Amino acid sequence: MTAPAPAIAVWLGTVLGLVVLGLRLRRQFRPRPVQPVRFALRMGLLAALALWVALAEPGSSAHALEAAAAWLGGGALGLWAGAHARLERHEGTVRYQPHRYAGALLSALLIARVAYRMTVLPPGGAAAAPTDPLAALAASPLTVALLCAFAGYYLGFYGRVLWRARQLAAAAWSAPPGAGS
Repeated sequence: MTAPAPAIAVWLGTVLGLVVLGLRLRRQFRPRPVQPVRFALRMGLLAALALWVALAEPGSSAHALEAAAAWLGGGALGLWAGAHARLERHEGTVRYQPHRYAGALLSALLIARVAYRMTVLPPGGAAAAPTDPLAALAASPLTVALLCAFAGYYLGFYGRVLWRARQLAAAAWSAPPGAGS
């Protein structure tokens, strides 16, 4: 007996998500250059995505409050992780190495939750499954909270790393020649 095409697509998507997660976790342990434009674009996209999902249920103030609390909690964790990221000047560029465990843990939680929501049918069976994937994700307060915490984390983290990178670059410019040697 062959599996239906949607089930195969879900499992392939889950496997692809796990591969992406593995590559992402691998990058967590390597220094990377600070790229202000890329950081700003990521921050904007994550903020828009979290806002879109958080407001997917109009009229639900409890839903919006839960999303805001998760966003603030994730942002606080991101600020903490950004303060504990290692920054260094290397060949004229500022490089950063993220806090090893904070971002990786939050990313793993979000990906696991989204994969779970996409593979498990709602309590009403296949007939109750929403046709809109965003509605399926927004139907679960836990999924929305994790997504908002993820977005808040990266908003706080990227903001803090950008701020610290500017401070490091300004200190390098204001230091007298030969002071860093």
